Amino acid sequence: MGRGNKRAQTTLQEDLFFLCHRRFGDQCVAEYRGAVPGRRFRIDIAFPAEHLAIEFDGWAYHGRFKEDFQRDRERQNLLTLNGWRILRFTAQDYHRNALGILDLIAQSLSGSNTLAGSNLPTGNNASPASNT
Repeated sequence: MGRGNKRAQTTLQEDLFFLCHRRFGDQCVAEYRGAVPGRRFRIDIAFPAEHLAIEFDGWAYHGRFKEDFQRDRERQNLLTLNGWRILRFTAQDYHRNALGILDLIAQSLSGSNTLAGSNLPTGNNASPASNT
């Protein structure tokens, strides 16, 4: 299991799921299991019909310890081999541009292969708190 402050990561992950659910409805599932037969891991936010996985990476679980970092790489490779596309975001991405994250997800769901720079979750764009 992961180490560190799970509460901080979970809160932002829950917030991102709320925004996803508000925009995409029941297409998205939190803590999705069963993406890879015979494996027990969960996808933070999944769009099962589209095989799109959204991973919210917190430092406490995704790089602080070598074995966690290695396990995440193996997990991502298994998901990819089983037909999943993975988008990864950090707390910094969320705070800087949560709406940009939603735009990237929408772009991925639409099948668009063109990335517009304005959709990237970087820069000092509005956070969801200022748009509620």
